Amino acid sequence: MFALLCVWLMPANGWASVVFPMDSDALIARAKLDQQEQVAGYDEVTNVLRRIVVDVDGNKVTRRIQALWFYPDTSSVEEYGTESIYFDDVSESVRVHTAATLSPDGTVSQFDPANAQYGDSDQYNTFSNGRVLYLALPGMQANGYTVLDYEITSDLKLTETPFADHIRAESLFPLRQFELIVRAPTVTLNWDNSHPAVYCESLAHETRCSGQDIPALQFDSTTYWRDKLRGVSFAVNLDWSELAAHALTLYQNAFTEQSEVESLYQRLVDGIDSKAQRIEALFRFVAEDIRYVSLSTEGHTHTPHTNDSVIRNRYGDCKDKTALLQALLALEGVEATPVLVSTNRTDPDRLVLPSLNYFNHIVLCLAYQGQRYCLDPTDSTVHWQSTSNWIQGKVALPLTSTTKPEQIPAEKHRWTMDILSELVFTEAGGLHEVQTRTYSDAFAAYMREQLRGSDTDEQQQMLVRQYQQVVADTDNVSAMALAGTQREDDYRQLQVRTEANYSAFATTDNHLRYTEDDAWLVDDLQSSYLDNEYDAVTLDGVRYRSRYNVDVTAHWRVMSPAPTVELVHRFGSFKRVSKILNDGRLSIETILEIPHQTIGLTEQDEFNQLLDRFLALQTIRIEAPFSADSANP
Repeated sequence: MFALLCVWLMPANGWASVVFPMDSDALIARAKLDQQEQVAGYDEVTNVLRRIVVDVDGNKVTRRIQALWFYPDTSSVEEYGTESIYFDDVSESVRVHTAATLSPDGTVSQFDPANAQYGDSDQYNTFSNGRVLYLALPGMQANGYTVLDYEITSDLKLTETPFADHIRAESLFPLRQFELIVRAPTVTLNWDNSHPAVYCESLAHETRCSGQDIPALQFDSTTYWRDKLRGVSFAVNLDWSELAAHALTLYQNAFTEQSEVESLYQRLVDGIDSKAQRIEALFRFVAEDIRYVSLSTEGHTHTPHTNDSVIRNRYGDCKDKTALLQALLALEGVEATPVLVSTNRTDPDRLVLPSLNYFNHIVLCLAYQGQRYCLDPTDSTVHWQSTSNWIQGKVALPLTSTTKPEQIPAEKHRWTMDILSELVFTEAGGLHEVQTRTYSDAFAAYMREQLRGSDTDEQQQMLVRQYQQVVADTDNVSAMALAGTQREDDYRQLQVRTEANYSAFATTDNHLRYTEDDAWLVDDLQSSYLDNEYDAVTLDGVRYRSRYNVDVTAHWRVMSPAPTVELVHRFGSFKRVSKILNDGRLSIETILEIPHQTIGLTEQDEFNQLLDRFLALQTIRIEAPFSADSANP
């Protein structure tokens, strides 16, 4: 939720690490042969050939990738017609041997290197220097082919990680022919083949794999597809503890120069008595005052800069910020462990071979008063005791002597919301509503992120629109965002206050019958229905509590409260309690809980039926007889 994809374009001459010799026509000949054999083409977008040759020679790794694609119609040409080559501009160079199209009549159109464009493939908060080379191939037509043959050379000294690679054998589209050759004459590689349609054999320092007619990968929008993607993995012969020791050695560079850390610590905690508040002050400084700047340059892809340099520059990336926070916490007497995170994986068991390449982020985990907390100092929207939404449940590797992949703990209820609605029926038969929504932990951070960068007027407009979309489309509403419930720096919660007036609709000399949907609950339930086709769904977890305090004394008197309603199911629970407050108002409290859990495909219907039952119970109903003796007759 907090990952911001930065894309920018520049001309081809912007990168000396990319060259276009355009010196091979062999793959074009293979495309023509396939065109002759498949006169009718294919019914869908098809990866006709995916061939990879990997040569590992000391610290030099060369990958030759050849791909043929067929596009059956103009819509597929429009959507997928630009080829992309991903590379790291610090440690890798690219040579493009062929980039062309083959039209249905056999015409070959070659790509002009002057038209190459580049983008940044990385996400905010992660460490690497990923780039994308975009090739808008000319002459593409329906029932035509694209031909791409390129080579990426990597320098392992610059990547700072032992060799490992995962060669996918499937994608969103069917693959007719898969070929893989991996040669490593000077190093012993472990390998794993996870795809049943691929056959591999190992020779002396060489592994060859092949497969035919491999179906497209099937997954749902809720699926982390890297957890499912199958293929062939290679890695040097190291276990997880050895890799963690390697990463930790690089990480320790941050602490080689830290003479300025203690004075910074003293300044940050001065006058703060509570240990928890001191931890928050240290975290808040690193998260907010140390600006995030991606610095995975040469020699620093996995090695952080020194703590002193980060303090002086007031910027750093995830590893720089994590190391500085660890140094500050150490002075507070808090022992913390750096933990690598794979932000796009949730299943530790799918990391079949030990490799640091799975991980693109680093955070700091610590124990405090019997609880484990994982702090992400690149996320300035959260409290230190709230785990950032985007790392909850993700695969992680603690940098300890005995380690293996695990998951960052996920909160039982990630989306926690408390709503107090004060309703007053007016003398004219209208309704005045003051509503206070309190978001907690990850939900508070999410709302804070939505409001970030907007001034007060813009925030109010956004919150008014949100109210109008969920509760009622009325113009007579105002909204206000508050930083916290107790203090301006309370990052565990965020409050939103709305005030709305509804014109007269009730007959003031007769019995009052009023119904209202518990709107925020309805909004959440309606968005929670499951319709996956292929994979189980992991629910984030929701805890919703609403309280309606209703004043009808303008013309009516409150009847006895309704009986308690409670529905408990293995997937979640719903409870509603009504009572008369001391001041005569009717109070209606509703609590909905759906904890973090995994719902299998065969359980979806049962879960959706439970949502139906919750929705049937949620309506607020108020009945009050007319009272000639009311306070304001």
